[in-house]
Amino acid sequence: MRFYIVFLMLYLTGSRAIQAQTTPPRQTEFKPGEIWYDDKGAVINAHGGGLLYDKGTYYWFGEKRGKSASEGVNVYSSKDLYNWTMEGLALAKSTDTTSEIATNGLMERPKVIYNPKTKQYVMWFHLELPGKGYSAARAGVAVSKNVTGPYTYVKSFRPNVARHDALCRR
Repeated sequence: MRFYIVFLMLYLTGSRAIQAQTTPPRQTEFKPGEIWYDDKGAVINAHGGGLLYDKGTYYWFGEKRGKSASEGVNVYSSKDLYNWTMEGLALAKSTDTTSEIATNGLMERPKVIYNPKTKQYVMWFHLELPGKGYSAARAGVAVSKNVTGPYTYVKSFRPNVARHDALCRR
């Protein structure tokens, strides 16, 4: 029994030491094509991202990709563009299966701007409706009072769809 207790203590102590060693040092440069880690040592998950500079801080919004599906929009913050802190999921997929941003749809290439008139941050993104694919591609809009969210989905629409359809018939 003592052997198991000692083994368990050594295992737990060792795993903490390994975790402490894997936290990356502060970055002073980056190399294109290499994996980029946040300040906790996790791989940055912000595909098709867009940057916003607000009040002395950069914010990086990007699609959170899971193993088999889009999981929403992540946001990271940085003071220097090298070292990034995960702020969280800015816009989550809806659990409502009738929602346009439900699971099995795609939210990608998010861009965020600040609207001084409404005093809200506005997220624009490419949206593919669940189960429809690119044939139902739309522009999605979400808003938040806070730059890091959470963002509330407002609506989506197809810009210039009449012009696009007319050009395709020629």
